[in-house]
Amino acid sequence: MELTFLGNGAAFTTDFDNTSAYFIEKQELFLIDCGETVFKKLLRLHLLENISKVHLFITHLHSDHVGSVPSLALYSFSVLGEKLHIYTSFDCKYLYSLKEFLRATGSFQACSFHLLDELSHHYQSFSSVSFIETKHVSELNCYSILFDTSLGLLFYSGDSNDINLLLSITSNDHFNLAYVDTTSSTLPNQPHLSIYSLVDRIPQSIRKQIYCMHFNDSNCIQLAEEFGFSVVDTI
Repeated sequence: MELTFLGNGAAFTTDFDNTSAYFIEKQELFLIDCGETVFKKLLRLHLLENISKVHLFITHLHSDHVGSVPSLALYSFSVLGEKLHIYTSFDCKYLYSLKEFLRATGSFQACSFHLLDELSHHYQSFSSVSFIETKHVSELNCYSILFDTSLGLLFYSGDSNDINLLLSITSNDHFNLAYVDTTSSTLPNQPHLSIYSLVDRIPQSIRKQIYCMHFNDSNCIQLAEEFGFSVVDTI
């Protein structure tokens, strides 16, 4: 299973576009997050053509992760003839707020809500997918995403500053890849993982399996490459 990225920027790094990733199977689009720039890019790249259904995973409700969900939902319903399928865990803490956001934007009726378990063992790309609650900012509930694939565990951090969660995933015998939001900022109380924390805690032997994303500036990309981490490419 491989993820393709529509953008790799943080909220204020608009030149990089909002961080969002996708893969396609059975003419169905699986999308992780849908910030302000995402819907426009899906259309510009013709990625919704010949798609029968869109599945959406949301890590949290900052606008650079959900800003164009209403547009995608209404397009899916009106043009594809299929509601936007949004997946959450049974104990997802942002679900009420997400539904209120969709109601306020007139797109709630264009969405259907499902538990992640409904996807298990129906696709070749992954056998199961789960949410892991993690730390980002105190105002919002945030989740990382874990896919169990034929090649091993694929971890997508969302926006997380929890290095211990990443370490627990990479120490698993079935670990394959991790996509990790990264910042070069040295300000205290960062809501994202510092590239310097990754250098301190991630051994050189697995750094190529750690794909940095959600960059705050181009310097962060350069540092990630210099320290031996992989960097996500965007289309």
